[in-house]
Amino acid sequence: MSNPYAPGRYQIRLQGRLDERWAPWFDDLTVEPEAGGVTVLRGRVVDQAALHGLLARLRDLGVPLISVLPDPTVTAVPSPHPEAPVSTTVEAAPAAPPALSLIRLHAMRVGYLLMGVGLALVKWPLLPDAHTMPLYEGVTMCLLTAMSVLALLGVRYPVRLLPLLLFETLWKVLWLSLVALPKAAAGDLDTATSDLAVRCSLIVLVIAVVPWTYVWRTYVRAAGDRWR
Repeated sequence: MSNPYAPGRYQIRLQGRLDERWAPWFDDLTVEPEAGGVTVLRGRVVDQAALHGLLARLRDLGVPLISVLPDPTVTAVPSPHPEAPVSTTVEAAPAAPPALSLIRLHAMRVGYLLMGVGLALVKWPLLPDAHTMPLYEGVTMCLLTAMSVLALLGVRYPVRLLPLLLFETLWKVLWLSLVALPKAAAGDLDTATSDLAVRCSLIVLVIAVVPWTYVWRTYVRAAGDRWR
């Protein structure tokens, strides 16, 4: 019986151009560009868990996966037990989600900039006085300041920080639905709540840039991470 967790050398074919600078990010596998815009990652993978971790990183990059195969340049993997030779059979790779277009990535960057810059302009000047604020007001300010830092980081890594856009969308939609809308329906919308409702309504811009098909396939339909 083949061992699905056997170490061995693999080649991972990708649709897209990557260069050698990505090698440390892929556990020092060699990065070999080929004709037709294809890149091949080649090298030793210690076990199946490491292989799936590598595929998860490719998924986060949004790079389409073509194939995962034992490296044909290696005829066999030495076995520590001659009576039980190790097979190089690899399980089928999980299907990669569709790659996001460059236009979509830039649109997401706009969403991160709206969050990061807006919060930085409003919250960062208040940081020196955080210790004088009421408890939960200070907590809220620190939370939103941390979100602004992550949002600015999302400009560089729009796919990896996608859960931040989802969090921003969910809490504002919930607040508008459960607080602002009932108050407005009851005619009890004061000035402060009205102003906040207007600011929260800008969430439609973030909703517009979130790649919802990617979210559905990656966070809902795709297999979850290992439990053990």
